[in-house]
Amino acid sequence: MYHSQLTDAIFYNSLLALDRLIAEQIKHSRCLFCHGNLHQSHYPRKPRGVPEGTHSDYPIRFSYCCATDGCRKRFTPPSMRFLSRKVYSSVIIFLVFLLKSKTDELKVEELNLLLGTSLSVETVRRWRNFWVKQVSQSHTWKRAAFSHGMAQTLPASLLDQFQLAVNTSLKLALKWLLPLTAGVHLFDVPFRLVTTG
Repeated sequence: MYHSQLTDAIFYNSLLALDRLIAEQIKHSRCLFCHGNLHQSHYPRKPRGVPEGTHSDYPIRFSYCCATDGCRKRFTPPSMRFLSRKVYSSVIIFLVFLLKSKTDELKVEELNLLLGTSLSVETVRRWRNFWVKQVSQSHTWKRAAFSHGMAQTLPASLLDQFQLAVNTSLKLALKWLLPLTAGVHLFDVPFRLVTTG
């Protein structure tokens, strides 16, 4: 069921398009510290496990920095593609825990065969800690009406809140996580993705 999302370049490209919208919103704002203009300061990432056919801009992490001398603070917008500094795509970090394999070892083996990656069991266990400890302790999670008693089953319990097609539910869950994906100056604060049209 989730295998198709893990290898669907069109889905990954749709996350890139949403990240572009988010970046545009940040670009037209001002520095939170000195109210100066923001200049483009994008940088490359090397996300692992991204399927063939994904747009060549997918590895670009959109970012801005204050143009004012003496300030120059960096503002990295929230992202649908990247969960903080993790090197694997957010899709993989989310869906690895929804694979039917019973053990972490089998999940890793299944994912590595599917994506041609060299993911380790230790990395998956760090991701589990991210979900169970970091996400569940965030202001974003604590403010959620549905969060009570669901931390131990993250991320599946988050996806279960959206009873829609898998790709739509996954996008909604990733949008919900946006506050946890930004640079230090925006971390874990409310963020609303405004779409046009």
